[in-house]
Amino acid sequence: MITDIEYRRLKEEVEKVRQAVDRAKGALEQLNQRLKEEFNCKSIQEAELLLKTLKKETAEAQESFEKQYSNYVKKYEPGEGS
Repeated sequence: MITDIEYRRLKEEVEKVRQAVDRAKGALEQLNQRLKEEFNCKSIQEAELLLKTLKKETAEAQESFEKQYSNYVKKYEPGEGS
């Protein structure tokens, strides 16, 4: 049989866990709202897809820049290409 002290201790632990769950739910709701407002994503899956797309576009832009810069240097660097 559980004692009164053990019952109270367990009850306090359960209450702490409930509070932690409530905080986590609130944080998740805030993050979902922010995803919707800032990035027009309705779910985590949409956000992950958007992130993947943006990473690909960033890599492509970086590669394009590097090629253009290399061509510029070859063409205009003193002593080279002139």
